[in-house]
Amino acid sequence: MKKFVVLTTQRSGSVALIQSLSSHPDIVCFGEIFLKGATYARHMSVPPGRSNFLYEEYIRESLAKRVRALLAPKASVRDFLETFYGRQEDKRAAGFKLMYSQIANHRGALDWILRHDVGIIHLVREDALRVILSRHTRVKTGVAHSAAKIDAASLRLDPAELVRQLDAREKNVKRFRELLTDQPDSIEIRYEHYLENRPSENRRILQFLGVSPDIELVSGVVKQATRPLREVIENYDEVLAAVRGTPHMKFFDG
Repeated sequence: MKKFVVLTTQRSGSVALIQSLSSHPDIVCFGEIFLKGATYARHMSVPPGRSNFLYEEYIRESLAKRVRALLAPKASVRDFLETFYGRQEDKRAAGFKLMYSQIANHRGALDWILRHDVGIIHLVREDALRVILSRHTRVKTGVAHSAAKIDAASLRLDPAELVRQLDAREKNVKRFRELLTDQPDSIEIRYEHYLENRPSENRRILQFLGVSPDIELVSGVVKQATRPLREVIENYDEVLAAVRGTPHMKFFDG
């Protein structure tokens, strides 16, 4: 069985990707099994015919596991991952979604992945501004993902905070790209390129996972229309003035 993770950030198209992967008969791909708040996580992208398997629920199964998670967090994460993949051996490829932020909160997860021949699909949305706008829209509308079109929302942003968020996002992506530079068992999928070249990119991913690339993948997530920035950002001119002169101006020039 080929073990893998989809390494990414929020609002980068990962739900559509993992749903597509799970539509392949030889693949099972879970959502965020390390997501904090198990009540919410229980409903996050559970593959058809599967029960979700969450770290927070795993460590609550016994007092011994709770103590191990507190005193030996790396060992606890290791045990969890070994158990998780052990439950998926009926498939030729099995994986889950892992967010950058969850690596910091679960010591040992990335080390275990890098040491145990786990393939890494690094999903990157290049347009960091659209990532942040999508996060704000999710908060305002209360809709994270949808199988139908939703009403458009306009946003008023704190310009200084936006620049800080863009800086942090770009730094994070650069960090993980550098980390994976010498990692042979990894591929990078660029969200924007994936949308425009879905059949060929799906084929590349399936070949990476060692399963038949000739099966059409499907997802129930509907991509929302991309509106002009001036329509999305209520205080557009104020935001543009704050960003002008920074590397983030590239997100506005297009």
